[in-house]
Amino acid sequence: MPARRAVLLGGLTLAAAPAIWSLVKAAPAVAAPAPVTLQDRLCDLVIPDTDTPGALKAGVPAFLDAALAHGLLGADAGTLAKVAADLDVRAGGAFLKAGAL
Repeated sequence: MPARRAVLLGGLTLAAAPAIWSLVKAAPAVAAPAPVTLQDRLCDLVIPDTDTPGALKAGVPAFLDAALAHGLLGADAGTLAKVAADLDVRAGGAFLKAGAL
């Protein structure tokens, strides 16, 4: 069952930049430094740490890399670039450098 959830998370993350943007806008400000990669930041926003490890600690960013490399759900290396470009436009600049909104 965990693999099925990971596949679902990967598909949703890659296909849902507008929904992710809604999460970003609603996310509380955090004192921790921002994750380095887009995959890290998206995973932390979609499933953050609570009393259990979130997607980042569960290794989902590595899964996303593997999923993209293998064309999961028709995605390819350009898919993440498209998501990044859309998020940059919505953020009015570099998404990864944007603070909490």
